Amino acid sequence: SLDSSLYRAAPAAIGLGGTVTYTLSLINDGNGPAGGASATLKVPAGMALVANSGQASSGSLVVNTALTQLSWAAGAPLPVGAVVRVSFRARLVTLQPNPRYISSANMQASGLLPYAATAFSLYSAQAPSKLEMYLPVIRN
Repeated sequence: SLDSSLYRAAPAAIGLGGTVTYTLSLINDGNGPAGGASATLKVPAGMALVANSGQASSGSLVVNTALTQLSWAAGAPLPVGAVVRVSFRARLVTLQPNPRYISSANMQASGLLPYAATAFSLYSAQAPSKLEMYLPVIRN
């Protein structure tokens, strides 16, 4: 079973240009090894994936920038009690009508029903923003 898995976003509030870390803790809390375990994590709308920020504590991770998602596969059965962490960072680049920047994680393993979890960070005008300004250099 993977339904004890946790998906979290930190920090809870961000400003424009701020960065959020989304972390999935994939847990095999079943009574046998989980074969064919995999997960797909989506980058929220309005956010840009931070280059080279995708990480997995085991297995393989494929980043698809065109689909704005990350796909993880265990490669071998996950033993009972195993915990795998998959994470990525995303930067808030465009404000959306809904102030929640929600990422979904879809998990599955052989013989188990697929399981989905979500994590979000909330836009706040009071949260620190990381806006960059570029000024031209004029030389005489």
